[in-house]
Amino acid sequence: MFEKNEEFMKGRIFWVELNRFDTKADKSTWLEMGEVLQREGFQVTLLTSYQEEPRQFPGYSMTIRYFPALSVSGLFRYTLQMRILGWLWFRVKRGDIVIIRPHALWSGAFLRLFRSALIHLDVRTMPVEVRGLKLRVDNVLSWIVPWRLLRWVPHSHSFITEPLMRAIEKDFSIRFEEYTLWSSGVNVDFFAAIPPPVAKGEGDPFTFLYHGSISRNRGIGSFIQALSLVRAGLRKRLQIVIIGYGPEVISLKLMVASLGLEGQVHFSGFVPYPEIPAAIAVGDCFICPLPDRLEWNVSSPLKVLEYLASCRPVILTPIPAHLDIARDLASVVWADGEGAEDLARAMEVAFDTYNELLAATSFSRQMVAERFSWSSQGIGLARYLGQQRHQLGMDARG
Repeated sequence: MFEKNEEFMKGRIFWVELNRFDTKADKSTWLEMGEVLQREGFQVTLLTSYQEEPRQFPGYSMTIRYFPALSVSGLFRYTLQMRILGWLWFRVKRGDIVIIRPHALWSGAFLRLFRSALIHLDVRTMPVEVRGLKLRVDNVLSWIVPWRLLRWVPHSHSFITEPLMRAIEKDFSIRFEEYTLWSSGVNVDFFAAIPPPVAKGEGDPFTFLYHGSISRNRGIGSFIQALSLVRAGLRKRLQIVIIGYGPEVISLKLMVASLGLEGQVHFSGFVPYPEIPAAIAVGDCFICPLPDRLEWNVSSPLKVLEYLASCRPVILTPIPAHLDIARDLASVVWADGEGAEDLARAMEVAFDTYNELLAATSFSRQMVAERFSWSSQGIGLARYLGQQRHQLGMDARG
């Protein structure tokens, strides 16, 4: 850990997020980390775009500046990057920190060479679902080429997990000497506002809930199919609520219809971040059905932390990312695998042992509060960035 030194902790951070932030499923990473960085003495501005409207978030002090960009498929990220680069060109000064992801290394190169900005590369994930010509071309331009040709651009690096960093080192023959790790986190107080589950009477419905991006590579199809495989005497008491949106919503709704589960599987759509606690409170048990894939194995699953902080039992698949967080928690039901039959058995166990699982949820909340708070993640990143500015002579004394 780095010691806090007020002489070089102050400074400006411009955080570039080439996405539509207003409808982005994960907002908490930026909102919560930005809030901690602000408390640590940085002035933080998030630079991003929108799909419906520029949204501000009461209670968070970070400035969010939205830029319009072409919605043409394949051009959105590149036009947004050019707009943000043009805006930064006239504002960035020596010693300012610009946080980017790999696809924005092109902008980072100009800001480092001509504006003496401190470029920090933050890596949250690896490319997924690289299928079709358009996605393969985008993967080359936004992932492979930047790592091959622009690895010299960042002054500093951060990664969501060490396995992700090691995978990149292996793929691109890189050795990272200067870096920090900050995983997904959770605002326990934010999710503590969720009321406790209502006691179940005989015949009351029991709700399993999923919240996040909706795509088949996240195991949601297997989750839906699992409901049709639960033992007959229990099946009619169960229902599924799916909160979020994504490219597979239509096909998953067709699956629901084909299985005859229209009255038991409900899609709630997109929910703004401030409203998430109230929206997920309808769930009796949460589930994260991620399959055994490289991109999930090197990740830090944000939704699992939020589930655990909500004092609800959770069903998890036995992938490394889940085991690293919740291996010994008594409030977790571990599926034997990622298949529909595995998830169906786990759903039965969760229902049959619900009272015992519920009694263990307070310990799970305490664990995530101690190990995965946004405060601890943000303080570590702030100290690392402050040290990098100091070492490069870009702080107040430089």
